Amino acid sequence: MKISFNAGIAGYFSTNRLINLDGLVNNRAYEAIRDRRVWQYITSEKIEYFFDNGRHVNYRMRGLLGIPDILEKLEVIHETSNGPTVYKVR
Repeated sequence: MKISFNAGIAGYFSTNRLINLDGLVNNRAYEAIRDRRVWQYITSEKIEYFFDNGRHVNYRMRGLLGIPDILEKLEVIHETSNGPTVYKVR
């Protein structure tokens, strides 16, 4: 399973299941954002991968995660210089 804060076009080209965490089409993600417990949602759903822009993950999501630093919980699998990064959730 893969995850992204905003899956966007990746969802159209991926053969994996993507969960969009922006809360627009996912009520449970919306509730996690509202309650500032996104990390708890990620772990409760047994999500294995995180796909997003690596430079902005902590900056954009810090107040919503319920943990101080998400990057401590992720391992970089693939990184590009100008696009999204794929992380494995530890």
